[in-house]
Amino acid sequence: MKHTISDNQLLGLVLAVTKKPQLTSRCPSKTMMRNFIHQRINKENERFMWEHINQCQACYDNWKDKKNSFDFGIMNFFQADDYSQTIWKLAACLVIGFLSVQMYQYYFTPDLESLIHKLYQNPVVQKQVSDTDLLDQLNLPSDAQLFGFNNIKQAKPLKYQWFIAGLTNETLPETTDNKTFQNFFLLGQWCLALESTYEEENISLQNIHEDIMKHLTQKSSEYFPKNDSIIINQIIEKIQSIIANNEYRPSSKRKKIRIAITTLIHHLLVSEVIG
Repeated sequence: MKHTISDNQLLGLVLAVTKKPQLTSRCPSKTMMRNFIHQRINKENERFMWEHINQCQACYDNWKDKKNSFDFGIMNFFQADDYSQTIWKLAACLVIGFLSVQMYQYYFTPDLESLIHKLYQNPVVQKQVSDTDLLDQLNLPSDAQLFGFNNIKQAKPLKYQWFIAGLTNETLPETTDNKTFQNFFLLGQWCLALESTYEEENISLQNIHEDIMKHLTQKSSEYFPKNDSIIINQIIEKIQSIIANNEYRPSSKRKKIRIAITTLIHHLLVSEVIG
């Protein structure tokens, strides 16, 4: 005779397989459950917890839900026994984040020297600056016009001399330890590269020039004396407006860039002669 199972018996079997028996005694406290999930209990209590959640459906569901939340990741960092601990951890996180940003900016933000070095690694720049004699194309005052006939042998300002050294693609002396003069030399190098390569349709080269102009605008007060920094920012703004003006032809833009460079040279000469 074939054995049959009633509907009630089948339902009982299904429940027995899918649902743990409900226990009402010895359920762990919320604190113990939290410590168990965070692995902050001793071996004896841990063994008790495993045995209990294997028998108690309510605690099993509670453990599973909280364990999934715990495994989510960073939210675990903010699990705290009270509100004040959460605030302290949040404050510590903000401080660490701030210090990380400062360290990144200090160690990884390029300075003027590294930007100019990157610029001169470009083969187009290397060729063009070696073939360009920009100084002869600029409308510079003569010594007599600048100093007067009686003082024609007066030495030109050092910052002017360093700028011109960069503008004529000379080599920076290794013995130089004055960072301000080095920065004037780098500024001259950039002006030479900008004027000699402006008409080149090279996106990467244009991006480097834009990075240098942005960097100088932000940092010029750190690199140069105050009065020079103001003039340098004005010249850069003028160059940026020239480049952005689509009504100018490339040859016209290049000419206007030369005029801007000449204005900067006049300032470097006259600022110390008059001052």
